[in-house]
Amino acid sequence: MIRSFRRLAFTLIELLVVIAIIAVLIGLLLPAVQKVRAAAARSACANNLKQIALAAHGYHSANGILPPGNVGNPPKGNPPRYTNGNGNYLGTLAYMLPYVEQDAVYRTFLVDWTVSPPTGNPWWTVGDNVRASRARIKTFLCPSDSLEEVMDNPDALVVATMYLTLDFYNGDGFYVKQFGAGGVGLTNYLGMNGVWGDWDATDHGLSLLQYKGLFVNATKVARNQVTLDALTSADGTSNTLMFGESLNSTFGTPRDVGFSWAGAGYLTAYYCIPSSNAEVVWGDWSSNHSGIVQFAYADGSVRQLRPTGRDPETTWAHYPMTQPERAFWALSGYADGDATRADGITN
Repeated sequence: MIRSFRRLAFTLIELLVVIAIIAVLIGLLLPAVQKVRAAAARSACANNLKQIALAAHGYHSANGILPPGNVGNPPKGNPPRYTNGNGNYLGTLAYMLPYVEQDAVYRTFLVDWTVSPPTGNPWWTVGDNVRASRARIKTFLCPSDSLEEVMDNPDALVVATMYLTLDFYNGDGFYVKQFGAGGVGLTNYLGMNGVWGDWDATDHGLSLLQYKGLFVNATKVARNQVTLDALTSADGTSNTLMFGESLNSTFGTPRDVGFSWAGAGYLTAYYCIPSSNAEVVWGDWSSNHSGIVQFAYADGSVRQLRPTGRDPETTWAHYPMTQPERAFWALSGYADGDATRADGITN
């Protein structure tokens, strides 16, 4: 009788073929998985911005005005210079805590929430306030970024409050270098200050003060003040930037700067949006989303803007100013009367 034997194992060649096929499949699937993850993170980030914009509207409904950029001593001189003194120096996001389901954190702060005149001491000088500021608030963090790495760098600067001055990029912004054990809660989202807040100057033939943003020191902007066209007073909320994204730090280096959600209220539009992350320095509008930075508008919508580019030699806008840069400036002011179309940068 002839017996037949069944082979119970792969040969080495068959095993190698199977491994090769699996490797090819993984190679094909991995980019797709990464794209799905990136899309999910981008969507979650947009939802964060949406919630923050709605929170600003909630604050407006309760108070008749949008939250302030921050609250401290009024500026002196031109360009505006600020001195550390009276005021809580809290930023926009802190004022909106009750409207993003963070009422417990809000009630922990021992400050006078009055917008003006500024009263009391800077928030970081009171232990209870520092403890409140340590809260990590998911809504204030972009899921595509690992911002908490800032706390791993002992030399990193943490922005305790934001005052735009002529020396903004040279460190004149009231920094607290470290908050001790436990660090401090950071944010990827900041309010739009306009081209340069309340600085009354001219650049590129345009008035910077004309493009004042929604969030400056002690601002009290009502929704009906947000206009697109000074001649018709048409509603401009759908063409006015309210909040946007920032990686905080200079790209390609150890995380060197972090913006405290408690104090850092806003960023300027003056430097526009760099062409790529390789050109990003701290304080730029920037993101880890491929080719776009997301912004919430004053009407509550969230849209993607493409980089505007800028002069890489100076980190200022190009000379002469390009159409995308001009469009970004026009979007930054809430009552500038500039109807420059944003077709070149809207995704």
